[in-house]
Amino acid sequence: MLDSFARLESAGNSRSGTLLEIYHSGRPLAFELDSDFIKQIFSTDDLETYLFTAGVAADPDLFSMAHNGRPLAVSSTDDILRGLSAGSTLSLHGIQRRWPAAGRFASEVGEYFGSHVVVNVFIALSGGQAYPLHYDTQDLFILQAEGEKQWRVFRKWEVSDDPSVSIDHLGPPIIETKLSSGRCLYVPRGHYHSVSAADCGSTHTALGIHPVRIGDLGTRLLSPRRGLTTADQPISVQDLGGIGRELESLAQEIKQFALCGDAGEHVLQLLRWDLSRQNPLPGNYLNTVRKIDSAGAGTLFRRRPGVRFRCVLDGDRLFLLAHDFALPFPRKIEPAVRALLTKTHFSSTDFSQALTIEAALHLLKRLAVGGCLEIVPDE
Repeated sequence: MLDSFARLESAGNSRSGTLLEIYHSGRPLAFELDSDFIKQIFSTDDLETYLFTAGVAADPDLFSMAHNGRPLAVSSTDDILRGLSAGSTLSLHGIQRRWPAAGRFASEVGEYFGSHVVVNVFIALSGGQAYPLHYDTQDLFILQAEGEKQWRVFRKWEVSDDPSVSIDHLGPPIIETKLSSGRCLYVPRGHYHSVSAADCGSTHTALGIHPVRIGDLGTRLLSPRRGLTTADQPISVQDLGGIGRELESLAQEIKQFALCGDAGEHVLQLLRWDLSRQNPLPGNYLNTVRKIDSAGAGTLFRRRPGVRFRCVLDGDRLFLLAHDFALPFPRKIEPAVRALLTKTHFSSTDFSQALTIEAALHLLKRLAVGGCLEIVPDE
């Protein structure tokens, strides 16, 4: 995959600055990236593979569907495919945990912005508005992979806003633009937006940027482990008049902490922890993704503890059942797939009678990404 940091850095233009400058400005902005680069993260062609290999239907936290502003109840892969055909929008949540390309991208973008990054994908096969007017609590980078989507971005949320605020009360949009393949949009958190897919459908990737904010930092520094004992005191409803004194005492403790010699190191540790908390792929942490990618003909894989395989024939296809998902294969490679049932350790040369070295390696990598196999470490 292309170097995400470099591509994002070059996306900023001379009038708007780099994306990091755009991000910290807090202004909504449209820009462009190479459409092929965006599709490498996730495209509609990847959907079927993702649904089967990630076990999406078995985990309702990984997806949701909506149609005309209403959420839909779905419980299986068939429900998802039927809903898409009927004009609903599918949202895939946190795919950086289970899709290697998105995991690498989230890691690189997180290093670039100094933030935790969550990657969601939204797919619609036809036109319509899936979600009503709303705002998000994280900063968003919208990367349009396929199709078209109409975006209207309005002012930020205000404390005085009615929960059912309508577009008529928001004034004119700050940005109104149609995103086609390769077009992108930055939407700072709190900005109302209204989105609708064109009749040709739409697939876009949304990067949610979750930085360590000053308020978050303050909350963490109030932990008793930092020595701020006042913060750990319970509030007494019988003595609310004393809250002012307690807050003043707490402020003095925070000030003393900020002046101590190791305050900067504490903050740096918090930032390092935030950047390192990417969720793992099932059975494979993100820092092993590159190891899977670099596996070669001599790489030895082994079945992960507790993993059992089962084969099911369905016409000209063969399904390898493992965990909570089914991997489809052409029936013609049945001997190679069945070899997985009888062994615990594998290399690409073990399937030479049924597959080429390249095809066998692809099969083993696919199972490693799915959490069924792991690479045997060098001794």
